[in-house]
Amino acid sequence: MISAYTINAALNCAIRTAVAQCGKSRNFSRKSSLSRETIIRLLIGAEGGSLDKILHTAGIKVTASAVSQRRAQIDPAVFRTVFTYFNDHSTDNESFHGYRVLSVDGTAVNLPRNLASPSFVCNDGIPKGVNQLHATPLYDILSHTFTDGEVKNSAECERPKSADYAARPLAA
Repeated sequence: MISAYTINAALNCAIRTAVAQCGKSRNFSRKSSLSRETIIRLLIGAEGGSLDKILHTAGIKVTASAVSQRRAQIDPAVFRTVFTYFNDHSTDNESFHGYRVLSVDGTAVNLPRNLASPSFVCNDGIPKGVNQLHATPLYDILSHTFTDGEVKNSAECERPKSADYAARPLAA
């Protein structure tokens, strides 16, 4: 069993590694209380609710607009790097007779309606249309961790997700 201290250390290391891989950026060159590392920690640790509440709880004295602007300057691949590095360095990797026991399932996430968005879906079941993303997590049942996942527009999801995951190599 991994301790809370070990998990926190692995997360801190994952965040620092991802930020270091980003290199220097014109957007993050000036001195600001909202560094890449601060924004990533804030978003990973957010428990939900309004952004103003999250900032107050975290003790960060900036506006929600400033956080949104800084978040837009971070490539989404940085968050994937944090996730991958963290999982590579913190999972128990328990097995059942030498096999990892994994579960994959998907869920639709509804978004505010926007006809111009690529996430807009309209079909016989939804004649007026709706904006949806399809989230598909891969869960390690024995280690109780999410080992992978993807989010796509619902329109892109035609074949079973298990086929996609079966074709991917898993980190040991």
